[in-house]
Amino acid sequence: MAEQIKDQSIDEKEMDAAMEEAEKTSRTTRTVKLKHPLEYNGVTYTELHFDFDKLRGKDSLEVEAEIERTTGISVVVPAINAEFQTRIAARACEEPIGRDALLNMNLFDYNGIRNMARNFMLRSDR
Repeated sequence: MAEQIKDQSIDEKEMDAAMEEAEKTSRTTRTVKLKHPLEYNGVTYTELHFDFDKLRGKDSLEVEAEIERTTGISVVVPAINAEFQTRIAARACEEPIGRDALLNMNLFDYNGIRNMARNFMLRSDR
């Protein structure tokens, strides 16, 4: 059975810009003030706290396996894979929310959190 691999070609300019941004945001713990409150399980969140330092190698491997198991797609470059970024951000979040909460938040807030996860992954890939 052939594995499905989604085209994840890298735009050099986009990668350079992402690496620059990653250098600027080198903290592994961050508080994100949401522009639009998030309602999740009866709780309203106006900010979320992320601790990427608590993540371990097993988190990365488990997220890759989850994505392959649920989508059938192999993660080629985790740092630039939107699904990987979303799931790793959910694991780093200190509040009791999951991937589903992130997916249902306002696009502006979601993209900011995804970019934060991407920047962390780019820094840690060095």
